[in-house]
Amino acid sequence: MQKGHLKGNFPEAICSGCTEESPDYLVLPQRLERMKEVLRDIEVKDPDYPIISNVTASEVRSGKEEVSLLIEQIYKPVRWTQSIKRMIDNGVNTFIEIGPGKVLSGLIRKIKRDVRVFNVEKVEDIDKLANAFA
Repeated sequence: MQKGHLKGNFPEAICSGCTEESPDYLVLPQRLERMKEVLRDIEVKDPDYPIISNVTASEVRSGKEEVSLLIEQIYKPVRWTQSIKRMIDNGVNTFIEIGPGKVLSGLIRKIKRDVRVFNVEKVEDIDKLANAFA
């Protein structure tokens, strides 16, 4: 875990999502503890299908493990490329990006050009998506 510096009178901060190129996203330890408190009170059932963690790029089959990894995701680097490759290796050939922009869709296409990638930015895009699966 990398340490960073903040201006002002703050306790030690934890570098979140840091990479060697950009170690500049900091999380205060009390915020991390607050997230742990919030998640501790939420019941997360085991998923029906495996989930790929972007912290480990491996399959998660336990709700308890999901919660633990959500906390780790706050301060550990994201393994985006490895996670997408793992999904493709597991047979995933269709990805849907929901939200503004198409950055993630573009990154997925760079990893593997022959997968289907859809982007949903507006309500109208949902109809287009539904038609693609009709």
